[in-house]
Amino acid sequence: MTVSGKNPQPAASLKRSKFRHIGIFFMLLTCVCYSANSILAKVIVVGAVEIGFYRVCGMYLFVIPILLRHGVRGVDDILGPRHIRKFLLLRGFVGSMSGLTFYLAVKHASPGLATSIAFMDVVLVPIFGRIILKESLTPVDGVLACITFSGVVLIARPKFLFPSAEGDAENFVGITYAVASAVLASGTYLTLRKIGNSVNPFVPTFYFTTVSLVLYSVIIIVSGEFGIPCLAQVALICLLVLCGFFGMIFMTLALHTERPSTISVINTLQIVMVLLVQILYLHDVPPTSSIVGSCMIFSTSICLGIRKIVNEKRSRSQNKLEDGE
Repeated sequence: MTVSGKNPQPAASLKRSKFRHIGIFFMLLTCVCYSANSILAKVIVVGAVEIGFYRVCGMYLFVIPILLRHGVRGVDDILGPRHIRKFLLLRGFVGSMSGLTFYLAVKHASPGLATSIAFMDVVLVPIFGRIILKESLTPVDGVLACITFSGVVLIARPKFLFPSAEGDAENFVGITYAVASAVLASGTYLTLRKIGNSVNPFVPTFYFTTVSLVLYSVIIIVSGEFGIPCLAQVALICLLVLCGFFGMIFMTLALHTERPSTISVINTLQIVMVLLVQILYLHDVPPTSSIVGSCMIFSTSICLGIRKIVNEKRSRSQNKLEDGE
């Protein structure tokens, strides 16, 4: 679940692209990379904080050259305008905590269920947008939110609703971390809305890696839990870093060549991919109620994406009618 900036409107890029739907291909690669990231976080034996620390260290090797290539060299360019630096710092903190809680969720629960719950953010964003940014909230948003929360209940299977369910405390802790990750991810999207296009898209990523590095370092120092992984684990950690980085790059390319509404629909394939790999590779089959809950969350994400596509088509039709007049 991890993490990202806003990009220019894709319409112009669509006209310039030789392959009109190359963005869909880039988004499928994004889903593969982020799904692999979730699975690798489960099989790597080091702790969640260490995984996050290694990942942001690896991202630094890529983010700095990208910033320089995009002409972001001065202090003001890197730090951004003064009036939005507090939002950039908030984006970095909320994003780093979202990533950490997701890795903790994967460590305590199955990666498929953690990924499914993390996709709650698509219905939480409109709710928090209404509360914090005073954005409009439709009845459809409320219905989809109820379906999503019901799916989370089916995944968690609390004892007071499912007395006969065989659950363990560790799985419940993982689900709690996944919910926290979704809530924090919603905060990330809201801060990115507030930041808008006033800075280079990679500047929020720079803040994310910087704040994450500081935060994870402090946690490691305070806890004293840090060990040097063996050679086999180093290879897996490097693969996790590469998956996270290329997932970010493919997402950026997809946003430049395809409409965000289409991308949001394709992005939900992560739920299916992670669940399939969990069942086929890790031989971890979730309970039927958890699979049903995951399908409910998956369906709400699809519905929100389709609604965005329909709204965009209506908006384009309306603009054509106004231009015709």
